Order: sequence, then structure tokens, then C-alpha cells
Amino acid sequence: MQNHNGKRKRRRREVSRRDFIKKSASTGTAMVAGLTGIKATDKEQFRAGNFFPFIGLDPASQSKERSQAAGKTERRALLFALGDTLIPSAPNDPGYKDLEWYGITGEVDRRLEELADSDLNLFNNSSTTILSKKFTELSESQRTAYLNRLLESGSLKDDSLQNRLQEIFSQVREVIFTVYYQNFPEDHWPRDANRVPLLRPGDEHQITNPSTKSAVTGWDVAGYAGPLTWEEEERRRNVFKKINWVGP
Repeated sequence: MQNHNGKRKRRRREVSRRDFIKKSASTGTAMVAGLTGIKATDKEQFRAGNFFPFIGLDPASQSKERSQAAGKTERRALLFALGDTLIPSAPNDPGYKDLEWYGITGEVDRRLEELADSDLNLFNNSSTTILSKKFTELSESQRTAYLNRLLESGSLKDDSLQNRLQEIFSQVREVIFTVYYQNFPEDHWPRDANRVPLLRPGDEHQITNPSTKSAVTGWDVAGYAGPLTWEEEERRRNVFKKINWVGP
């Protein structure tokens, strides 16, 4: 089935997955580290194992660059794991991770640049006391169970630690939902230096809907078509023309 914007409607996910999303909104594996922060243009480098090239650097610079790259990778690995848990994917039902090649975790990280690495490391390591693994090393079901536990008042022995972890999670969760449901990566229309929309050649209707059929985004999941296209305006006009405005 297709909606009026031309994209296929997605069937609802399992109830347990939806229940978790609703709860988390109101209150990892080894692949995680490999996927995070990778742009579409880096695919071949990634597959070849050369995602962080350090050719030509002296040993001291190379060590520093590797350390910085590792820190960035660990940071984005956690953000990716949280995004994948909050907006999970299923067969024929795309979610957060399906937008990773478009750089969604990089955009989330950019908006969270003021959140310290130490806070994200604290959160990532917090699950080790309960599950003996970092959050990025947990399976999807384990991540879900841990976050549900974290949201339960008094579920951790240290109240101050739990409060801090909840604050970190709340901040990250808000940005993840904002980026995803603002339709990343189709979340803006190109404009000139004066912020005037750059229209397509010959466009006499000034259509500025950035959504396309190339990716299933937050708007599609939410059932929102975005600003009207000219075709949709025409369709609605035809509907209203058939209405007897005078009455019987």
C-alpha cells in the first residue's frame, strides 16, 4: 500500500517494541562500533579496513590521531546503539540504523557536541555492573531491558548515579527523536545566502518539500507527507470542487 506521497506505508512493529518506544518517550554488538560515523562515501574504505587512514604521519601524530579517532568511534558507537534501540528496525520496517549510511549518528553527535565524552563513557560502562558488558556490547533485547530498568525509580543501588544516567539518556533520546522525526536526511531545502529557497528550473509553483522516495525517513514512519507538493494541491482542489457549497 502507498500513501499519497508515493512511499510505501509500513506495517506496525511488534507491540513489545512499540511499548518500549512509548515508555522511553514519556519518561550492540561488535558491529555497532564498525557502523557508526561512516558516511556513504566511506563504504569502500570501511570494507577495506582503511576507514581511519594514517599514512604519512609520524609515530607521535599517528598515536594521537588514533586515540582521537578511537574516542570518536566509541562515542558514536553508543549514540548509534541508543538510536537503534529507541527506533528499532525490523524486516520491511526500516528504523534508525537504516539511515546510518546517510550519517544520522554524525548529525546526532553534532547536536550533542556539548555533552562530554566522560558522560557518554559513564553511561556506556554503567551496564557492566549488572550485565557484565558495556551498553554497546549488549544485544538489542538486553539494551531494551537495561533502559527499562534504568527508567524505574530505585532500580539501581546508587540513586545519584541513576539520576545522572537518566539525565544523560534523556538528553540523548531527545536529540535522536528530534533528528529522526524532523526527516533526516531529507530535512531541509537548499537556499541561497539570503535564505531564499532555490527552486528547480521551470518550477512555477515554488514547491519546497524536501522529501523523496529514496529513503524511508521519520516523516514516513509517522505518516506525515510534509509540505504539499503541487500534485497534492491539485488533488485536494479537485476534491473540493466536487463539494456542493450551496447546499440542497
